[in-house]
Amino acid sequence: MTYHYSENGAARGPVSVDELVGLVKSGHLPEGVMVCEAGGTQWRRMEDFPELRFSLNSKPGDRGELEAPVGLGNREVLDSRESPSSTVEVLAYQKLSGSDDVEVARNIYAAYRAGMRLKQVRATLREGEVAVEAGCLHYMRGQFEVEASSGGAGKWLKSKMSGESTVKPRYRGTGVIHLEPSFGHFLLIDLSDEEWVVDQGAFYASEGAVDVDAMMQSNISSALFGGEGLFQTRISGSGWAILSSPVPMDEIVVVELNNEKLQVDGSFALARKGRIDFSVEKSGKSLWKSVRGGEGLLQTFQGTGEVWLAPTQSVYEAVRMGGAAGIRELAGTEGKSDNS
Repeated sequence: MTYHYSENGAARGPVSVDELVGLVKSGHLPEGVMVCEAGGTQWRRMEDFPELRFSLNSKPGDRGELEAPVGLGNREVLDSRESPSSTVEVLAYQKLSGSDDVEVARNIYAAYRAGMRLKQVRATLREGEVAVEAGCLHYMRGQFEVEASSGGAGKWLKSKMSGESTVKPRYRGTGVIHLEPSFGHFLLIDLSDEEWVVDQGAFYASEGAVDVDAMMQSNISSALFGGEGLFQTRISGSGWAILSSPVPMDEIVVVELNNEKLQVDGSFALARKGRIDFSVEKSGKSLWKSVRGGEGLLQTFQGTGEVWLAPTQSVYEAVRMGGAAGIRELAGTEGKSDNS
């Protein structure tokens, strides 16, 4: 990849990454120089390109984790939490350039151009404990005791009924644990002797003092028509927890309720905390008429607390299912007119 750069109001180049970085490090160009990919039209600051930012910040002989097992290397910290016995971080790989397959490299390049980043959760324990969703461990270094219990007959039965695994392996000791890399998104939440209710499958990891359990819906309407199934996941206690999310945190809308009602047309409410009742209400004359007639059913949250929404989730789903046709449908107005 080569780049043009702006100097004294004129476009120069193209030059290679090493040449461009050399011009900046020698002082010939400022770090905030505007650059554009060769053949492209969009000019951005040099540090806005992950490959250039990494090359600019790297040092001679820097080989990432091979020489620094607990270092960052080619990664940056997106978010983190710390307690007396643990530190958890969401890391993002600034670039991926190791594939020897051209098609794989092309797809990764397109993903990074679209703003996607490969992410990984890292937990550092100091005589601490962490609970992890089953199957998510990648590798670990240190001295750990591992416990993988189903939590007894009650939790085992809930697991069979809900489809949510109650086996959350727990790692106790001192060392560093890396979980599976993912192009998905992770949300860090803080609990202070409180309870969160999240979608099934949203739990990813938590501090040892945090309890994770399946919770049955409190009423028939939410169980049958809420789109979340008979069970959701309850996270309670004090400490940090990580949720797997379909969208990044900057696309999450946090709605604070103060003895109020929130109604959502769709299944994009990811989590809630506080004293909030969840039900499904009709938008038609009756609940059953709404179901039979195809009219909207509204997820209803009432009380005091927070509800986390992912309004863009349906957009990504429409594009994933329909491709270019899905984008055209989102850009159109079909079905939005009140005129018959």
